[in-house]
Amino acid sequence: KIERQANTFAVKLLLPDDLLDEYSDINFAALAKSNGIPDGLEV
Repeated sequence: KIERQANTFAVKLLLPDDLLDEYSDINFAALAKSNGIPDGLEV
């Protein structure tokens, strides 16, 4: 559980806030992958 929370935090830190706001209706994993976040980190 802690690792999952850390991964989510890392992805949110890596993705710009405006991108997260603009694509809030898109699946978080798909958004992360489309922006170069490695598989498994976008949990």
